[in-house]
Amino acid sequence: MKMIKFASGLILIIMLLTSMCPVNAATIERNITITDDIDDVVDELDYEPANYPNVDIANGTCIQTGKRVDLEFRLVENGSFEKSFTSAYTIILITTSSTGGYFIMYGGIVDQFKPFLFPDAEIGDVLVMGGDSFTEEDATPIDVISESVEKNILSVSFNLDNSYERVLTLVAEAAISPDNISTYSDQAPESEDVDTGNLVITAGGDYFADPGQTIQLQGNLVEGNSADLEWLWVFDDSLISLEEKTPNYKSNIPGNYEGTLFAFDDEGNWGSDDFTVTVNETSSNNGGGNNNQPGFELVVVIGAIAIALIILKRKK
Repeated sequence: MKMIKFASGLILIIMLLTSMCPVNAATIERNITITDDIDDVVDELDYEPANYPNVDIANGTCIQTGKRVDLEFRLVENGSFEKSFTSAYTIILITTSSTGGYFIMYGGIVDQFKPFLFPDAEIGDVLVMGGDSFTEEDATPIDVISESVEKNILSVSFNLDNSYERVLTLVAEAAISPDNISTYSDQAPESEDVDTGNLVITAGGDYFADPGQTIQLQGNLVEGNSADLEWLWVFDDSLISLEEKTPNYKSNIPGNYEGTLFAFDDEGNWGSDDFTVTVNETSSNNGGGNNNQPGFELVVVIGAIAIALIILKRKK
């Protein structure tokens, strides 16, 4: 009887693991580069062009390897990062996990507020905040692995909150008010849809399946110009994620599985759409085919092994 209980428990554990474990265990690697026009600084007082190289952004890069991100923020060649009283330089990272993004800040304005906001924290010249761990009750800065500011190049490295989120895009901003009247600023890329993405995609609506049945998810690009998109289906409340535009999916456990589809490229273009997969309580079709995670077939194999163990035990 103990052997039967052990076998039943083993089968149940395998069913749960094959339904809930992450599909992709490979180290995440992302390399994003954004570029900006030269001599596009604006005086926000009258929205006229202004010549101020110290806020004229040239480009920005983000290299992600697992949880680690290495950022580089460049001004034009004749520009230089200022530490003046009114200077502020910011990089915003949008990822597949963090709702508010990550904020990397440098400049005189940042230096003024750091002692008041974080009196007990040891913070270098570059301040990094955000991620899912950032709340109004717990606004602790993120530990920086390394940082450097050399004339027109700002570099910083730190770890994201978790190892499965991916950087979608970065936005660089620079602003200085040298006379407390005019404010010279630049942004790259110059986009109004930083939080929502500049691509319009669909996840194909809601999906329905029986336990163990394989279904195909259907991603589609509706609006936007990007020839080399990566696709990622992220399920809420679990570590499951599926790559490819139209991957196969199945679950052995009934329920409603909600998630978000992301499409992105190496130039910071991205978009998202929500989806739901409903796995019915009763099964009319055990499904088949091959998808990206082990399913019912593995449970059958484990069950056969367990039965064999029972038979051997009885013979003894």
